Order: sequence, then C-alpha cells, then structure tokens
Amino acid sequence: MLVLKLEDCVITVLNRYMNLDQLRAHFDELKAKSKNHRGTLRRLFMAACHHNQVELVNQLTQEMNTCKFDWTAGMRLNLFDHYVKNGKIEEALSELTEIQSKFKDCTIDNFKVLRCAILLVKLGRIDDALDIINKCTSVNHKPDAHTQIDDLLFLMIQNNSDHTSAMATSLVNRGYYTDTLYVFRYLIMTQLLRGNIELAIALFTSCVKDFNKTPAKQEVLVELMKLSSNPSMKSDCDCLVEKVYELIKKVHGKRIADVNLLIAFALCDKVLEVKDLLKTSVIQDFLISRQFAYLTNDDVMKSTLVILKVLDNKSQISPEFLCNTVLCICENRGDYEHAMELEKQMKEKNIKIDKSLQKNSTKILKSNKYPVPPVIVDKIEGNEIVQKTN
Repeated sequence: MLVLKLEDCVITVLNRYMNLDQLRAHFDELKAKSKNHRGTLRRLFMAACHHNQVELVNQLTQEMNTCKFDWTAGMRLNLFDHYVKNGKIEEALSELTEIQSKFKDCTIDNFKVLRCAILLVKLGRIDDALDIINKCTSVNHKPDAHTQIDDLLFLMIQNNSDHTSAMATSLVNRGYYTDTLYVFRYLIMTQLLRGNIELAIALFTSCVKDFNKTPAKQEVLVELMKLSSNPSMKSDCDCLVEKVYELIKKVHGKRIADVNLLIAFALCDKVLEVKDLLKTSVIQDFLISRQFAYLTNDDVMKSTLVILKVLDNKSQISPEFLCNTVLCICENRGDYEHAMELEKQMKEKNIKIDKSLQKNSTKILKSNKYPVPPVIVDKIEGNEIVQKTN
C-alpha cells in the first residue's frame, strides 16, 4: 500500500477552474517567471470584466496591447459590455465597431446590445440607440432579456420620443420580441394613460402598416370618443375616429370594425349613435360576443346594458343570444355579481334565460356562498326551473 503524506502532495488546479483571486496570483507568478501567460491573461481578463474590476481591466487591456497578444471575439465582447456598464459609451461604440470589423461571424448576446441602447437613450442619443439595434444583425436571443426590453421602451416613452414606434418595430424585426401585439399594445396603452393620444394613434398606425395588426383598437376608439365630448376637440377627434375605424376595417373587415365602433359608442353612453349604427350596418351578435372576450367585466356589462336599451323585436341582434352569451362569459370568469345584475335586467325585459346557464350559475352561487335571490331561482327539478312566488 502506498501511503502519501499530505505535505508531499502537490495539487494542480487548471486555470479554467480558478476564481478571480487565484487567476490573478497565477498570472503574477507566470509573469514574474517570464513564462507564457497569454492563456491565463485571457481568462483573468474575462473574469475581471465579469466582476467589473475597472482598474484590473484597464491594466490587462494595456498588457494585451503591449504584448501584442491576439484578441478573441469573446474578450472584445466582454470589454464592450464592460464599457457600457461603466458609462463609457464612446469606448463601447468603438469596441463594437472593432468587433463587427474583425469578427464578422461573431454573435452578440441580446442583453449586451440592449444595455448599450438603454445607455444611449439615457444620454439622449435616440438615433444612435436605433442604429445599434438595427446594425447588430447577428444576435444571440436569450429568453431572459424581457426586463431590459421593457426598460428600453419605457425610457423611449419617458423621453416622449417620436422614434418610439421605430424602436418597437426594430425590436420586433430583429427578433427581440416575437409577440408584436404585446409590445405595441404596451406602448399604446401607456400613451393613452399619459394622455398622448396622437402618439398612441401614430403607434397604432405604424403597427397596422408594418405588421397588419391592430393592438388596443377598442381602447383607442373609446379614448377618442371620450375626448370628442369636448366641443373644442370634437372635430379633430371625429376625424381620428374615422381614421382608426378605416384601419380596423382594412385589417379585419367592415363587420368587425362596425362591432368595435358599436362597443365604443356603448361604453361612452352614446345611445343614439348605437341605435343609428344598428339601423345602418349589419351587426352580427356572435361577433359582439367575440369582442367581449377582450373587455373587462365592467366594460362587458356596461356595453351590454346600453345595447339592450335600443334593442326590440325587429333588431338584427337577438337580445336572448346577447344576454345569455354575456351570462356565459360571467360564469366562466366567476363574475357572479354582474351575472345576477344581468339576470335581473333580463327578467324585467322578459328575456329568456338559458336553462342550463341558470342551473349552472345557481350551483356556482351556492358553492361560493353567494345568496341566491328568490326572484331568480328557488328550486331546480331536472330541467324545470320553479320560481318562488310571494
């Protein structure tokens, strides 16, 4: 049996497994002994960039140039990102130019490009930020960069930049975002909340033109109609409503555009406009129910009640179909309060409630300990609903 004493053992650690301090000590040792230290220098450089050791990075950069060692693409990319992290934008841009010139097949991680674009926007250099996104064509799209994408777009919005739409388009075209509707809806809704209706419409128009999509179309129409109640803005807003309507019609066709217009009128309490539109256009009730799927519970109920005000036996929309569809939506969403409110309205207007819906909603109300009003249901026997009489 061979017995070795601990003091007789020499453990050799490969530099690929060394931490920053170990690499630094190993580098100093090799350099002091005039041994080949190029490989260790590269690993130490990468580690120094990763840990943001500014002085050490500067020292090692000088060492690389003095010794005339060849730079690898990975080293250049890490130096580029290091400059961005430390706000040295000119050095970063110079490094990026060097990378694209000498390493044409090199791919750069998406978050490194985004960090640089964010810094440029913070410095007010919007055109350069757009240029960075557009000229970096070979990008490694890692899935964890969404926070930085949102930060970049939010900064563009904060700057009230006219280039926000162009930036969003570039991010989609370059593969940073695969969900076009999400990014443009986010931008449009933000502008609506900030009261920047013109920029919201510019974004909407751009998305229709570039991607044939209509994000937040209902919200844009509603906001324009709300603004049109101001006499000084009515003329301009009416023109914009017509513009948005035509864009929706271009993408989805007249019938869906008419439904969006109808819902917008209803949400803005424009009862006469709802009535006129129902007379002059072909409105299909199943298309209304489809659009309701994108509305909040409150908006579904409000628009339903306004539409019900103008419906009669001659209407092209079936009140029974409309109401029972909304009841189904309420049931699927667990919105029992609105369901009860609508059932009350249906009873007052003698609109029949689908038996299976009423049976299911009653069971759900009981299971969730909601009170079941006597006027709705007292007892269910098979398919027969027996109502209580006082």
